[in-house]
Amino acid sequence: MNNRDVHLAEYTALKTEQGERIKARDGYMYSTLAVVVAAVAAAAQANLPHLLLAVPPACFVLGWTRLRNDTHIVAIRHYLRDQLAPLLHTGDGTVLGWETGPRGRLTTWVQFAADMLTFVVPGILAVIVWGTIAPTTAWGLWLAAMVADAVIIGALAALITRHATTQDCRDDGSSLTDPGS
Repeated sequence: MNNRDVHLAEYTALKTEQGERIKARDGYMYSTLAVVVAAVAAAAQANLPHLLLAVPPACFVLGWTRLRNDTHIVAIRHYLRDQLAPLLHTGDGTVLGWETGPRGRLTTWVQFAADMLTFVVPGILAVIVWGTIAPTTAWGLWLAAMVADAVIIGALAALITRHATTQDCRDDGSSLTDPGS
């Protein structure tokens, strides 16, 4: 097996991994929507408004996992473009040309908005709704949970914003300096 065959095998393996990560990444959005709907339905049917306080931690876990997966997807793309494509280049044209184009700014900001709407807004709304419908006797006991949920959702909003705006997480055509873990 020559070097080109090894590099092509590496390319195939990485594209497979990237495809699986994309499927999983998209699944986290659907899972979040399902969790939110289930929590709201359970809270309404059982008349247990404190179940809404489970929404922010679930949104945080699924949102953070989605961001980590997206970072790996971008890292694979950068590796293919910056490291592997030059090794496959034969001098007679662009190799892996579809890997070289950056994701446009509009795409980045639309994804940012989708992430905020999917992972942050439901958590904020859950805390607000809980605060307006919870029995007054529960305020002392659940206030700490409400504050913790607000902090969790704030942290997730900060992570999503960082992901959309930093060089390490955005795919704007430049090299990825730190693909993360």
